[in-house]
Amino acid sequence: MVDGHADLGALRLLVDARTRLLAISAVQYSSGYRYDLGALGEFCRASDILLVVDATQAAGAMTIDADGDGIDVLAVSAHKWMLGPLGIGFVHLSPRAMDTLAPSVVGWLSVEHPFDFDHEPRLASSAVRFESGTENAVGLAGLDATVELMLSAGPRAIEEHILDATAELSERLEECGWTTLRDSRRQTWSGILIASSGGDDDAVFARLTAAGIRCSRRGGGIRFSPHYYTSSDDLDRVFDVARSR
Repeated sequence: MVDGHADLGALRLLVDARTRLLAISAVQYSSGYRYDLGALGEFCRASDILLVVDATQAAGAMTIDADGDGIDVLAVSAHKWMLGPLGIGFVHLSPRAMDTLAPSVVGWLSVEHPFDFDHEPRLASSAVRFESGTENAVGLAGLDATVELMLSAGPRAIEEHILDATAELSERLEECGWTTLRDSRRQTWSGILIASSGGDDDAVFARLTAAGIRCSRRGGGIRFSPHYYTSSDDLDRVFDVARSR
């Protein structure tokens, strides 16, 4: 790791003829660094390897063009930025991944005609073949509701609102003497901002949580994660506590 993220130049040097896939998080949870997935996808295609992306810390906050970026497997757990519910998620597979990967576990819904109960079933031609068990119906209903909310707000608008909120957080915290731990380039930003008060971060964290501000201790500082519903009033509450001693 270099400055809170993987050194992609060094990572590329590790790829050789035995490499089958490259797996990476879209956003590094401990620093908030967002990777250039398009550049990685281009490299993986040229190297004839699959690009597998864990987008749990990005989907729902940052826009992702899975096909445009050359992502072969996009896996998302919905309990983070997708706003849940717990126990549900989804996977997007490229045609290349569909041709390459085979299920390690087969369930009754993994086959072309599950209700035929054939003793020699044919795997489904779609990604359903990777469904190893009965669907989480309650989780699907909840996820459908949160997706509908996000689509109505607009994925691009959500991303810009979140990045603007983290920019305001960074600027105003630095005015209070804090240090923000992220790259200066906006394209590497995500909804995660790590900042340090320069003093007793544990004590500051305790004050923030006591004031009802949801944050966490991560990456050598305090992690803030504003979402599309975070208002200016919410940010003002953070700064009121940050200024107090």
